[in-house]
Amino acid sequence: MERWKEIKPRLNPIQQPPTLYRLNGIGVALLGRKREIAGSRLYFKGYWLTVFFIPILPLCFYLVSGGYPEYKFHAKMSVWNFIKTYKLGSIIYLFSAFFDSAMFFVFFFGLMFAVYYVIRLLIGFI
Repeated sequence: MERWKEIKPRLNPIQQPPTLYRLNGIGVALLGRKREIAGSRLYFKGYWLTVFFIPILPLCFYLVSGGYPEYKFHAKMSVWNFIKTYKLGSIIYLFSAFFDSAMFFVFFFGLMFAVYYVIRLLIGFI
């Protein structure tokens, strides 16, 4: 509970949820996960600019609950406040963001190659 007292003043209210859109891995996405309050369902997700599914720049962090695609957004924290709050934990979070991104990359290109080989196999039977 002490940690929450440190975090709460660094949070900003939000009027509406952010736009989440990527085309071929280029755009903005919520990546990574940093569990916040023990015993609650709230956690931080980073709002990242991505290029080819690779996280390039964190724009801010959102305190959310729920999961994809039904996130409920509660508050927002700047990148600087996130680093000040978590220090070493922000580096650990960075690894989780890259892991999330790698999963999207593998899924996207794996699906592309699977479709390619199925079409090639079907054409070979004709």
